[in-house]
Amino acid sequence: MTHSKLQTKRLEAQMSQSQLAAAAGINGRMLQYYEQGAKDLSGAKLATLLKLCLALNCTLADILPDGETTELLTRYGFITPPLFYILRRVSHELQGLSSTAMGGPPGH
Repeated sequence: MTHSKLQTKRLEAQMSQSQLAAAAGINGRMLQYYEQGAKDLSGAKLATLLKLCLALNCTLADILPDGETTELLTRYGFITPPLFYILRRVSHELQGLSSTAMGGPPGH
């Protein structure tokens, strides 16, 4: 059985469909339709695609089923690397640094 790219990423993240739907804030039935190919993920709202990518910690290229949409987004400069992914990674790193700095003994 061939998995959709979306389903493959979900399984790699060790998430159930209901967990991913909840994490992304989308309808579970729509997620099933996208994974089964009953609905074209490339035709989904950009907000839905971004919610899925954020929940899976991946890029649009990782989940989009067709090369044409991926190619167009790449030419537009949206896919590699997505700005939100970079900003989130930097934010996490900065939070880690501030936690380390704040966790030291007083006066040091």
